[in-house]
Amino acid sequence: MKYVETDIAVMGSGLAGLAAAITAAEQGKKVAVFEKRSFQGGAVSNTPMATTAVRDDPEYQDKAFQSIFDYTKYNGDPGVIRTWVNYSSKIPAFLEKLKIEYLSVVELPLDRIGKERMFAGGFPPAYNIGDYYRLKPRGKGHGAALICLNGVKKLKELGGEVYLNTPITSILKENGRVVGAVAYCNNGKEEVQIRCKALIVYCIRCGLCEDLYPELFYLDTKLDKVCIKYEEIPDHMKDQAKNAIRDCAVTAIFAEKQ
Repeated sequence: MKYVETDIAVMGSGLAGLAAAITAAEQGKKVAVFEKRSFQGGAVSNTPMATTAVRDDPEYQDKAFQSIFDYTKYNGDPGVIRTWVNYSSKIPAFLEKLKIEYLSVVELPLDRIGKERMFAGGFPPAYNIGDYYRLKPRGKGHGAALICLNGVKKLKELGGEVYLNTPITSILKENGRVVGAVAYCNNGKEEVQIRCKALIVYCIRCGLCEDLYPELFYLDTKLDKVCIKYEEIPDHMKDQAKNAIRDCAVTAIFAEKQ
């Protein structure tokens, strides 16, 4: 058995997980990131080679917020939308800190927010809300994957640790309080006991969700939390159900007062 003791354990080495890990490490925290695959990177590794950011200007932010909120037909979480919109202006500086270069920057005028399809036409007009930063690739690999690669390098420079091929499978609690997690390495042959002051999950389609809730899937709605038996979900909907549950896994972790 292996033991890892750290201030903050992060599950998932995509852009969100690495951004959280780097930010904590810069503040002097001891950080360890755990990734189930043999390489770093999450959903961002499959995105187009550009990122967008809403300008740090209340007029731009308000219009961008309204564009997205309208598109969700007012079912989206306004707090989440507003937080992303207002903080997205920090994305370019964070990427530059990771030594990511841009091929070009396309500025979006205020009067075009939400009015036409996004740059390169990949998403609906409602998502056309900010300036575009086209990432410079390396060889045949595209720029978004380099964000995670450089993020790992930056984290290690700050003294952080990254454990690849080490999926977290369950959470450790003592007296109702989250104190760590259990992971496995060496192709699942060796258990890793993780002790931490905080556990952060940034993972899509993570096996942890099914381990936490093997029989019921909890789907958050605006009205209530609905429990659905997995067996009652039509076969063609089971993948969507597995994806939806990941938000509840995060809720279960952060519901514990640290």
